[in-house]
Amino acid sequence: MSDDDTNATQVRKLLRQQAAVARFGSFALREHDVLKVLTEAARVCAVCLDVPFSKVCRYRAEENDLLIEAGYGWHAGVIGNVVSRADVTSPQGRAFITEKPSICNDLRQAAAIFKPRRCRARPAAGR
Repeated sequence: MSDDDTNATQVRKLLRQQAAVARFGSFALREHDVLKVLTEAARVCAVCLDVPFSKVCRYRAEENDLLIEAGYGWHAGVIGNVVSRADVTSPQGRAFITEKPSICNDLRQAAAIFKPRRCRARPAAGR
């Protein structure tokens, strides 16, 4: 693939992403249900980034955790039920605490950032 082909592919991808964000913005302005807006945001992020999963977490101060409030690509029972600590032991906790993105390009190479016991669904307190 030549540089021109690569550049053209990147431009098409960026234009698709911009169009998706614009459609999402229009949707969000019309939609009154915040959960539907968050769910659509998660879907658009996953599609635009070409990833199988996306989620929106809500911080719960009393529990000091992050509840998956909305998402895309998850199995039934995850959204609204799965929580993780709001600390550096998880990618989402690390992003929350440090206010910086937690980026993992290859989960197979970064198994240390995921602790299997933390990935299991556990009911959220008060649900």
